[in-house]
Order: sequence, then C-alpha cells, then structure tokens
Amino acid sequence: MSLSDSVKERLTALFRATIAQLDPARRVREALGELAWSAEEVVIVAVGKAATTMANGAMDHWLEEARPAGAMRGLVIAPPGGPVARPGLTVMTASHPVPDQQSVAAAQAAKDAVSGAGDAGILVLVSGGASSLMALPAPGISLADKVDTVNAVVASGADILAINTVRKHLSAIKGGRLAETAPAPITTLVTSDVIGDDVATVGSGPTVPDPTTYRQACDIVASGVGWNSVPRSVRDHLELGASGQWPETPSVERPGDRVLLIAGTGALIDAARDSAAQTGMVTRVFARDIDENVADVASRVSAQVHRLSAAQPPQPHCLIGGGEPTIALARSPGRGGRAQHLALLVARDIAGIDNVSVLVAGSDGMDGSGHAAGAIVDGTTWQGISRKGIDPVSALDQCDSHTALHAVGADLITGPTGVNHADLIVIMGG
Repeated sequence: MSLSDSVKERLTALFRATIAQLDPARRVREALGELAWSAEEVVIVAVGKAATTMANGAMDHWLEEARPAGAMRGLVIAPPGGPVARPGLTVMTASHPVPDQQSVAAAQAAKDAVSGAGDAGILVLVSGGASSLMALPAPGISLADKVDTVNAVVASGADILAINTVRKHLSAIKGGRLAETAPAPITTLVTSDVIGDDVATVGSGPTVPDPTTYRQACDIVASGVGWNSVPRSVRDHLELGASGQWPETPSVERPGDRVLLIAGTGALIDAARDSAAQTGMVTRVFARDIDENVADVASRVSAQVHRLSAAQPPQPHCLIGGGEPTIALARSPGRGGRAQHLALLVARDIAGIDNVSVLVAGSDGMDGSGHAAGAIVDGTTWQGISRKGIDPVSALDQCDSHTALHAVGADLITGPTGVNHADLIVIMGG
C-alpha cells in the first residue's frame, strides 16, 4: 500500500490554490496605488524569485495610470524558467541557491541602473533569493571565496540572519550599499521569505539600512565555522572591517528613501488556511514562524499527526503550519532541501499511521538542489522507500532526501511559483 493518487492530488491542488492567492503583482499594484509618485520617469530594479511578477505588477499599475510606456524602464534579476516580463523590462537570469558569474553580472547591472537613474524615480522590488541572484563581492574577495564562506556558514546550521550578516559584509551592494550609489531617493517594496519579516534581512537588504556589523560577522564565522575553514582573503577583510579600516554598512536610512513590507511570511499560512477552508475541511493553524532545527520541527509535526489520527474526527481536518527550519548539512550532501528532509523525518515518525498525510513544500517551488518543491508523505512512505532498496536512514544521514522520496513518487513537482514566503506544512486527515 502507498500514498493514494487522490490524496496527493488533493494536497497538490491545495498547494497550488494557496500560491494563487498570494500574487505578488497584485500586492505591488496595491502598494503603488497608495504611494505618492511625482517623478515623470521610473527606473525599476527587481530581484528575487518573485522579481518578474512584482515588476510586471509595477508596469501594469503605471500603464493603468496612462504613464507613457517610454517613461518606464526596468531590470529584472530572476532565476530561469519564470514568467514572461512586460515590454520595457530587461531580464537577466542568475543562479540560486549558489551565485555564479551571471549573479555578478546582474549585480553590476543593478548597480549601473540605480547609479545611472538621473532624475528618474527609483523603485526597487526585493523578494527572497535575491542574495544569490545578485552577488558582487567586496574588493579583494573572489566570488569563489565568498561562496565557500557562505556555504560553510549555511552548512553549520546558522539561521538566515547570521547567514546574511556574513553575506552583507563580504559584498559591495548588500546591506544598504546599493542605495548608496543612487542619485535620488529609492522606494523599496519587499515580499518576505524570512521569519520575523525583517526587511534588512530579505535578500540581504541591498537598499535597507543594516543593523549588523563587521564584528558580528567575525563572531559568526569564528564560532560557527572556524577561521581555518574560510579563505584567508575573507578573514583579512572581515577583521579589517571589525577594526574600523573598512566603512561599515550604512545603518541609517537616507533622506527621502522609503521601505515597505507588502507581504510577510504569514501571508502563506493565511492563504493556505483559507484555501483549505474553501474545500469544506475543518481547518486550524498549529504553528507560525517555525525556525527551529529541522529535527525538532519534525517532532512537532509528527505529534500533530499522532493526535489527529488518535482522534479519528468524523470530518476531514487540515492543520496548517509554516516557517523556515534550519538544517546542518552533511559533509557531502545528496539531493534535496530542508522541506524534503523534514518530510522524510516525518515519514519515519508516522510510519504505520493510517488516514493522515503531510505536505511539506517550499512556497517558491524549489527546495534545495533538484527540481522538487517538497514532498507529500504518509504512514506508508518510510517502508515504501525500504522496499525500493533504498535505506531511508542513510538518506537522512547524507541529506539525500530527494533520492529516497522520488523513488516512491512522494516528491512534489510544481516548477517555480513566482512566490517566496518560506515553507508550508499541511497535515490532512479524517
């Protein structure tokens, strides 16, 4: 016995309905409708996994205002495979989750667009994934050295605030440095993928004042990774910054700049709850803003499954949760990401339970390496993996969850969604 096609279809449909409610283009249009905008010309720079959709929303808003199309120009920096951009927008694709030379070229193009805006109004649209898609290392640091350092911090299990503190202090544009190049005030609209919705953390805050310091970045590397695990150029740069020999990232907002959060991570939970309720299920939110270690999150989710199974409710129930669990990677990790790893841990803990299924998925449609958004598991998944000749315990140890889940058809494939509000957890039973 294995996960039924009908259950997987219901949970997949719920995920898609949830994403459809979020629509970053609509949120941008609504935000711009409430803002005074006096400049005749507009330069748009959009970066992140929702960049194209957000930029399209801005273009649609101003076209509805009958602003001449020639008065609007923009740069979109996004992963490949996203939606089609409106005329007037130049699209550059780059790499995620690890930046590449295209990310460097995109960052330079963004810097050029902002610094060369002249008298035009500047609109910057930031969504999750921007840190990798737009990467310009600080002088004296190679992209490879920066990538190695950030990867080491990620692998240590650090949270996104710590990761982005290091990123900002190895960058020429993050932590508010992009805004420093602008000749005019910048309006920044942000859709958040980080717990707490700190706009200075989303995308490493290229146009947002930065409360973190070189000293904090040094402490994160020294205590979490160790100086011997990062390139010498990185250690020299961070220690020189901590001693005051490099200027700190700007900590005060420039006159005239404005930063607005237009959608936080809670929007994902609310949309999922509403979508589930519309199907007639009894719906409850069991957790928001999850940011614990993935093993602890698995225990919380599994406990909910056991309680729901024991209650045997007469009506279908749907329990909603979400957030961004942390995970310390294996030395040579396999395929998958935190959502699939969590799903596999839950599959282990609920083995043998009937009539309850669990979806864990990244709202952006891409979970770590590979092409899955996440996975849908139930009480048969763990044993089903073993019957395929794959050791699920070893898959967990090697952070190779995708290989195990794909073998039993538990992986969830949606493609890029154009939305990024961290991870969604849905428990369905009854």
